[in-house]
Amino acid sequence: RKIRNKWYATSDGATVEYELKLSDKEKSWLKDHPIIRVATDPGWRPIEFQDTDGEYKGISIDYLRRIERRLGVRFEILKGYSWAELIEKAQARELDMFSSVTATPDRENYLLFTEPYLSFPGAIFTRYDTPYIGNLKELENKKVAVVKGYAFHELLKLNYPEVDLVPVVSTQTGLQMLEEGKVAAYVDNLLV
Repeated sequence: RKIRNKWYATSDGATVEYELKLSDKEKSWLKDHPIIRVATDPGWRPIEFQDTDGEYKGISIDYLRRIERRLGVRFEILKGYSWAELIEKAQARELDMFSSVTATPDRENYLLFTEPYLSFPGAIFTRYDTPYIGNLKELENKKVAVVKGYAFHELLKLNYPEVDLVPVVSTQTGLQMLEEGKVAAYVDNLLV
């Protein structure tokens, strides 16, 4: 398929034109790889998630669909894997890219990162009856749920070894544990 060289975006009724500048090497790679295997988190609403029909949706997926049309490729989303399993697949080079992933020191050993297209603050979630927690140091020697393989899991383990991390499979599981009082806090992205 032909790679389109122009990008059109509409903002407040005005059409803006951006030129998609690809090197010959990039064009050649895209021609040789018309299907790109993508890792997408099945439960990271509203950024990316799998709906009840098994379809992937969210902010990242909307970006992928636009880029797919512009580059003339097809993004194939790997289905049926947890986030931790997708990280393992990336380490084994069994996928080509993530639709949304945070750079961490460890991930920089096996992934290349673009400039971020989204940025959200992290947050410490606690029960309503918990005194205010102003920073992560206050979580030392407390059980804190984090999704296994998420950036916060890696960064907390590296920078706050005294925090008793409880790896969970999903945001929903972490929040459920918090609600049930099984952990003192849950740490994740504020938007999610």
